[in-house]
Amino acid sequence: MEMDKAAHVLRLRHVEEKRDQDLREVIIPPLAEKLGLEAQAFEKEIESMYRVNSKFAKKHRIPRDIRINFVRRSTKDKFLKLTNDKPLVILDKEVILLKEIPKNIRETRKQYRFLTDKLNQHNIRFKYLTPEGILVNLKSKNIKLEMVEEAERFDRQHFKKRSTQG
Repeated sequence: MEMDKAAHVLRLRHVEEKRDQDLREVIIPPLAEKLGLEAQAFEKEIESMYRVNSKFAKKHRIPRDIRINFVRRSTKDKFLKLTNDKPLVILDKEVILLKEIPKNIRETRKQYRFLTDKLNQHNIRFKYLTPEGILVNLKSKNIKLEMVEEAERFDRQHFKKRSTQG
């Protein structure tokens, strides 16, 4: 259920914040232009849009993230594909796009952190699986690790050997 809701959500980071600013006037035109739609047509694709309060943003005095709930998942997916090649610029500043990942899945992924850090250090590609696990691409082979125990075994087999040899 949470993943279904998250599939329609996109976060924008580093969009400048001004007092009494209408988010729709600032955000919709560049997004619509990116998709090649008119602003009015694109506005119908957005269910809601608002700034998200966070302790981090307040503490570090940075603009709050903008959360956009799309009516259709396909609109969000198209937008992500288009911005993959050329970054989105709003108010003369490059904006970071983030997918929304539910908290319970983020917590589950933390259990694999010991392995993902090592994979990143060795430039080994991997992908998170939903709801749990990772898919590791090692020497042109895909290795599916669906439980933490499997990830620990993989870690012992591939990384512990290297540290004792070095």
